[in-house]
Amino acid sequence: MGMIASLSSFHFHCTKCGACCSYPGLIVNVTPRDMRVLVKHLKVDASALLKVLAFYQVEPDGDIDESAIQERMVFPALKTHKGMAYLGLLKQASGQCIFLKDNKCSIYPARPRICQTFPFTFKKSGNGMTTTIAKFAASSCPGIGQGEVVNVEKVKDTGRSILQEIDEMLAFARWWNNRPGDDLDQFKPVLLVSEMVKFKQGAGKQSKK
Repeated sequence: MGMIASLSSFHFHCTKCGACCSYPGLIVNVTPRDMRVLVKHLKVDASALLKVLAFYQVEPDGDIDESAIQERMVFPALKTHKGMAYLGLLKQASGQCIFLKDNKCSIYPARPRICQTFPFTFKKSGNGMTTTIAKFAASSCPGIGQGEVVNVEKVKDTGRSILQEIDEMLAFARWWNNRPGDDLDQFKPVLLVSEMVKFKQGAGKQSKK
């Protein structure tokens, strides 16, 4: 990732090239908020989201260990009946996002927050946050350096939103991954997705609507 000297002088304009939606190595993680928005936008129940979601298992190798994987993923892995996995939007065989149609996002108003933040990444720093450019974006996004200067307050508001939603996702992961019992059926995807849609952060406990 690359540090931004000043947002007030940073130029960015989306060229609608579709590169960020087609990168095979990029997992578009989703939060409980993203799930609720998708259910409403697609007009489906929670279980139907399994048609557009995938569980990705990332294994350590000689170049990257578990801690490095977690730092890179940002979002936590979730317990499933087949082991720990990262939840994200499904990809087509080509590596493109399942929602990329004719090189355009078919759910643009309801796209996950992590898509809304592109090309920026945000991290808590003391009482504030740091803003950087995603490594992939810095090397592959033609919109960086183009167009007008970004709206600084809008970028910061988006950053605060994604950090709050990551906190909610972390709270859900703690609750879900630490539920008692050895029956793996209670960790099947259909139940996970249903509980995730209903989850509201509150003292680290599940709160149903």
